[in-house]
Amino acid sequence: MMEHEMETKHIGLIEQGTVIDHITDEKVFAISELLKLDNVKTFVFVGAHLISKKLNKKGLIKIENYFLSDDMIHKIALLTPEATINLIKDGKVFEKKKLVLPEMFIGIIKCNNYNCITNKEQVDTKIHVVNKMKRMFKCYHCENIMNNGEVQLVK
Repeated sequence: MMEHEMETKHIGLIEQGTVIDHITDEKVFAISELLKLDNVKTFVFVGAHLISKKLNKKGLIKIENYFLSDDMIHKIALLTPEATINLIKDGKVFEKKKLVLPEMFIGIIKCNNYNCITNKEQVDTKIHVVNKMKRMFKCYHCENIMNNGEVQLVK
């Protein structure tokens, strides 16, 4: 049996739900934590260090009977932009989504400027994506510029 066939047999198929594929290998467990998969009561597969032609090593998450909100998809795009979201129905992929950053994140990214009003009062953050390729962000309230490495998600 070839290695790929063996992986598929052990990973299992899902009838309906979500498969997040091509996750940056070092982000697999961060995505799992973000999705709170320890609370999910259906079949969940979290795989790390899987062989990938595109990424060399990748992560994969399968969740039976679970579909992601747009906010959650945007959070995943921040953490691992290479990932793809596959929506499964009747055991087959019915929609495949490439992750793209929205024009603005509301209440998702924390402004890293300590003096920003969003860090002093209960005001939702509004973070504009000013450069999708370079992954640069700008706070609507204080105009602070952040790069992807500085981005923190609102808890």
